[in-house]
Amino acid sequence: MTGKLVKESDSFNAHIIVNILCTVFLVSIFMTVVGTWIGSRNVSIEPIRTFFYKWPRNFAISFAIEVLVAQPIARTVLFKLHQIKDAKANGELVA
Repeated sequence: MTGKLVKESDSFNAHIIVNILCTVFLVSIFMTVVGTWIGSRNVSIEPIRTFFYKWPRNFAISFAIEVLVAQPIARTVLFKLHQIKDAKANGELVA
């Protein structure tokens, strides 16, 4: 989905932002429909019928978790991995 929205020549940040928004969009859709089926232990048409009423809340929850929890953790882990890799390449010891 991201590949259809951004071009190869777009910046790295543009690719990351669009990828995050696409991920949040899809997760919120699944939370709204499949999550309701799992939570109610019943597959029905109800989550689809009330989709546009419930989806904005689920989108906001998914976006908040992505921005406040998932991205900071992922960036910290990748930063530490790059530090370790750079230290090994330079022959330094990492504590």
